[in-house]
Amino acid sequence: MEADEETFEPDYEPEEPIPENDTNVRFLPKMCVRINAIKGISMSKGSMFGKVVKQTKGLVKVMVGEDELDVYGKDLEQLMPDPGDKAKMLQKTSSESVFEVLKYDSDDDEESVYVKNLDNNEESTVRLEHLCRVNM
Repeated sequence: MEADEETFEPDYEPEEPIPENDTNVRFLPKMCVRINAIKGISMSKGSMFGKVVKQTKGLVKVMVGEDELDVYGKDLEQLMPDPGDKAKMLQKTSSESVFEVLKYDSDDDEESVYVKNLDNNEESTVRLEHLCRVNM
């Protein structure tokens, strides 16, 4: 007697598919991040901090102490840099270069900062929310 395919139920729970990173945000190696949840499970006692190892689609490998954790990109929050910090751009369309944050742009209510691209020494202004601190 053949099993009815419509009533077949597997005896295991399939893994949830990895959500695609549907925003323009990317996480690059050495970015400092705050982990708000791990695989969709909220952190009940606050959040953890870590350093990005790599990103594959919507899943980001983050080093926390001696451990590597796989975290959905949607569950990460970047750490904003301060003047003197090194940073990388979060936008997928931007350079992967490292920037040095020079100072806040006082004409823009400190929502933008002056940065220097360490690859070519060019200076420009960038929205602070588009940067993530890196730990070299």
